Amino acid sequence: MKKWWRNLGIGLMAVALIYGWVWLEMYRTSQVYFDMAMASYEKGEYGSALKGMEMVGEDGQTELNGGFQQVVDAWREPYAWPRPAIYSEAQKKADTIIEEKLTIEEGEALFKSYFNRDNTYLSRIMLRVGEMYEERRDFRGAKETYKLVTEAFAMDKDVSGTAKARLSKLP
Repeated sequence: MKKWWRNLGIGLMAVALIYGWVWLEMYRTSQVYFDMAMASYEKGEYGSALKGMEMVGEDGQTELNGGFQQVVDAWREPYAWPRPAIYSEAQKKADTIIEEKLTIEEGEALFKSYFNRDNTYLSRIMLRVGEMYEERRDFRGAKETYKLVTEAFAMDKDVSGTAKARLSKLP
């Protein structure tokens, strides 16, 4: 019986060591992506800061310049515990970009670039684009955007419901 407990202890230690090593590697990668995202953010390159950007290096290899999305995605899963502070910082920066920094043109460009490839944040971005059109009193642009949202994100009842509600209030 002692041998069984010893083997269990060794097995649990091995699992803990492997988890710790994976966590540390994920943290290091997230920190690199966060730093890349902050550099883009500080340059005013908000789309790149939010979603990251694929770049082709001199050797022809594709490299990812990370964004806040990659940091959030890495730690979003419930088994990714404990979450480091950069997780909530990346979430806050993503919210700030969507709510305060993106222009209509940037939002539409992100939608065109990422729709059906990586839809993370796109529904929120496009709802915000519709709001910005409303703020400009460009009701035609707002209607087109909200209709696009209801069609593109029809499976997301909250988003499509919000778009339909806003659409019904437009003149």
